[in-house]
Amino acid sequence: MAFRILWKNWHKIANLSASSQNEYYPVAFLLNQIPTLVHRTTGVNLEWWKWDLGAARDIRYFIFWNHNFSHNASINLQANSIDSWESPAVNVSVDWMTEKIVKIFETINSYRWWRLVVQDSGNSNGYLQGGFAFLGDFLETSRYFSEILLTDIDPSKLIESDDGQMSAVIKSKYWIKKYEFEGLSENDIIALREAFNYLGKANSFFIHENSNNDDSILYVKTNSDWSYSYVYKNYFNFTLSVEKMR
Repeated sequence: MAFRILWKNWHKIANLSASSQNEYYPVAFLLNQIPTLVHRTTGVNLEWWKWDLGAARDIRYFIFWNHNFSHNASINLQANSIDSWESPAVNVSVDWMTEKIVKIFETINSYRWWRLVVQDSGNSNGYLQGGFAFLGDFLETSRYFSEILLTDIDPSKLIESDDGQMSAVIKSKYWIKKYEFEGLSENDIIALREAFNYLGKANSFFIHENSNNDDSILYVKTNSDWSYSYVYKNYFNFTLSVEKMR
């Protein structure tokens, strides 16, 4: 069991293409980090998404977020050193999950070209969709978090009239999670600072709360600066506060 931050995302810089696209939901939407701004295909039979990463990149995680694949869909992840798919170097079946498709490799796979192929003839929507993706490696802290605080947020605006009557501007609810780490090493802090320098507050990322449970993968953004408190002998405490991407 380990805590992982998935931050350097080669999906963001990939040359992305797809087997088809709805003119109102183009493939470019999949590159936008807002997960509800989705790309949609025009069919459900042997549809695919293809990533040209420009060069071979070290990949351990593949995530496809906010899909609409049905439970009976056939899902395959492929990779190759060239743009040829008759006999790719990697061709693995991926299990269906609610909301996200996840493939974690035990060892690094370093290829330039990646492709997700889906056969979903029973999909009643008549199209397949995706909201965001991840292709990359991970940062794993040397110690697991010692405490987690979950806060549910309702940003709706309540308005009270002069007569005391209430009305509301309803907004979507979301959550904030705060992770407390104790006794991280100096190497942890170096890696975390590199991640924050890349992400800042503007870029989304994924966290894997428990590496033994793929359901614990979350799509988030940081909502506060990262700070590190020195404890003793080059050990540090660290607090990570994130909110749900929506």
